Amino acid sequence: LKGWDNSWSTSLGRYAEEGGNQVYIQDTRVFSAIPNFSVGFRQWKFFGSYFVSTNYNFGSYTDIYDFGGTTFYELVSTKAKRPEWDANVGYSFNSHVMLTLGYKEIRKDLTSFRDISYTGYYFNENPLRKQKASGPTIGMSVNGDITESGKVKIYGAGVLGSMNQTTDRAQSPVCSSTTNPYCAPLHFSESQLYENFEAGFLFAPVRGLALTLGYRYQVLEGNNKAQDSGSTRAQFAYKSTDILRGPTLGVAYTF
Repeated sequence: LKGWDNSWSTSLGRYAEEGGNQVYIQDTRVFSAIPNFSVGFRQWKFFGSYFVSTNYNFGSYTDIYDFGGTTFYELVSTKAKRPEWDANVGYSFNSHVMLTLGYKEIRKDLTSFRDISYTGYYFNENPLRKQKASGPTIGMSVNGDITESGKVKIYGAGVLGSMNQTTDRAQSPVCSSTTNPYCAPLHFSESQLYENFEAGFLFAPVRGLALTLGYRYQVLEGNNKAQDSGSTRAQFAYKSTDILRGPTLGVAYTF
């Protein structure tokens, strides 16, 4: 079992003529549980983990944009949740180096609460944006003894992957237009580069028991090319960056 005291920062598309067509938002720190398992046979190891769905609360930002000669003022706050899972097979060249191949899936549900005003009118809505990124991964893990007894070790692991991410957002519940970039439903997919790195210390006080303390950094990067009703919307095409980072604490027992 591993715990991750992490913060999540991500980029969202925005319909604005000034300040760029994307905005970065960041959550305060949350604690996520990550149950994991592994089965070994000779030099082979089969293992996986599940990132339990965690709720995040992002801060607010203000958008001001012009559409059809009307100026819109928009206050946006976002809540989200994300579960993840992975399955892997590893081959150990020796007790210190292992090469891994696997599959990773990340789901993100982001709800943006929007308070919008323009020319004497006011309304609010909370459209849900669903994203799923998945694909194959390759990685390597290493460790080395700090003490002669082998009870204290330093470890490191790196994983790279090529993923496809799909994004879906439903039609705005308060706007019937299917051509207005703000109101229309979104559906698009893009290639994402997945990177995950972790390093830290391992302490094995007794045979079979291991305690770990480390730091983990995970990132998804790609270029969003949003589409609606078959036409590309430049306002929602932007470079996306999605980052989780923070210290980890784990405990494992080998039977």
